[in-house]
Amino acid sequence: MLGALQPWKKPTTAAPPASPPAPLAPYDRLAEARERIDAGRLEAARELLRAEIQENPRSARAHALLALAQIRAGDPSAAQTLLGRAAEYDPDLFEIPLFQGHLDMTSGDHASARRSYTEALRRRPGNAQAFAGRAAARVELREHAGAIEDATAALAADPTEHDALFTRAAAYGALGKWEDSIRDWTAYLGRRPGDAQAWKNRGNANRRLGRASAAVADWKQAVKLDASLGEQLNPLINEAEQ
Repeated sequence: MLGALQPWKKPTTAAPPASPPAPLAPYDRLAEARERIDAGRLEAARELLRAEIQENPRSARAHALLALAQIRAGDPSAAQTLLGRAAEYDPDLFEIPLFQGHLDMTSGDHASARRSYTEALRRRPGNAQAFAGRAAARVELREHAGAIEDATAALAADPTEHDALFTRAAAYGALGKWEDSIRDWTAYLGRRPGDAQAWKNRGNANRRLGRASAAVADWKQAVKLDASLGEQLNPLINEAEQ
């Protein structure tokens, strides 16, 4: 009976049985290869992809990713061959037009790049990388309003798509929308403070608005990060400081 008069004493209950450990996710060699490409570890990525192709010779995605690694390594001929092979194995693979767009951009064929990215978006509507790529192509084609539209769509789909911010800032500048351009340069530099070109570009935008001290600060940071910019920017800095 005493137990009923002592409510602060909780009855002893057995511990629930331990849950079985969650099964480990299967290793994804292609995902690992893509991470290595994005990190700039190209040879390590190529090792994984060659091993994958040896085991699965008709893996379209492995061939496409190896093409991307070759694009990043500066071997467009090998990249084009690999993309052709990927298209043989899976002509509808999303990565084929996406990476073809990257390849077209490196060769300076911006109209072809725009078509490639448009095809990538047809296959995967709303893809941030394809929008960002097409935005960059449209800047080169002087389609600045369209570039802003695509870059904005890329950022809406993936706010971490940093290159879209760079592109949109450049497009705003080309249209003389300097406040908008500076806003995007500032956001971009908050994410990639080591980009000397972006510091230079923001300095140029500040100069357009008559903000000499802000322009000088930006240009000095650009030169600090990339001394080769000094030949171009030091005369502007000296002139603004006089």
